[in-house]
Amino acid sequence: MKLHNSEQGMGVIFVLLLVAVVVIIGAIAYRLKSNVYNTNSASAGVSTAAQTAVPKTITSKADLQQADKAIQALPINQELNPSQLSGNIKTLL
Repeated sequence: MKLHNSEQGMGVIFVLLLVAVVVIIGAIAYRLKSNVYNTNSASAGVSTAAQTAVPKTITSKADLQQADKAIQALPINQELNPSQLSGNIKTLL
């Protein structure tokens, strides 16, 4: 005796599964792109005065101190948010 399994509904399930996977991948790509855009726009706000204050060659102690002041003036640690980073990693996993 042969058993006939109906596979007529499997096509719909595969299409729905494919659409769900594409939506998930698209959402992840959108979040990554928006995070990169936000990071780039925030780093673009660095004043050019801090960038031009650094001497091209450091030949004296005064040049070294001037370069140190320019580096310390950069807002590097203000943008760092460990809780946001861990949240982004958790969403990707």
